[in-house]
Amino acid sequence: MERGLERYYAAHRNVLLLYQGTVSLANPLNNGEATMGVTERAAWFNTYENSGDNTGFTYSRLDGAGNWTSTNMPVAGGDAIRAGLNNTAVFGGGGSRSSLTWSSAVWPNVAQLEVLTNGTALGSGTYSVMVGSTQQLRYV
Repeated sequence: MERGLERYYAAHRNVLLLYQGTVSLANPLNNGEATMGVTERAAWFNTYENSGDNTGFTYSRLDGAGNWTSTNMPVAGGDAIRAGLNNTAVFGGGGSRSSLTWSSAVWPNVAQLEVLTNGTALGSGTYSVMVGSTQQLRYV
């Protein structure tokens, strides 16, 4: 890689490592390109985020490990956690949808996912899927 660009790529690797540090709390954590240890965790995460344990992946888990409706504010004076929650009727809200042009589309994360086999919801856990069965995904 060209020397001038390498410094920007290295900073990008740290963004990936920051999120990976919310998935694994290992110290040190190495993703094959960069390493996060106790010093980085202390610098990158605030007290509320608890060294990565209470942020990022916790709120993206489909099993609901993070409380998406929490009114807690990880940063004093900042947004409450629930501010990032889609306000559709599924979540008890009254939000509306707006059409977006492709050039400026910003797609939300999937908040709720249901997997069905031949029309029957699988629920949580481990399942065997038979060859020839039809899989459907419902998501919000």
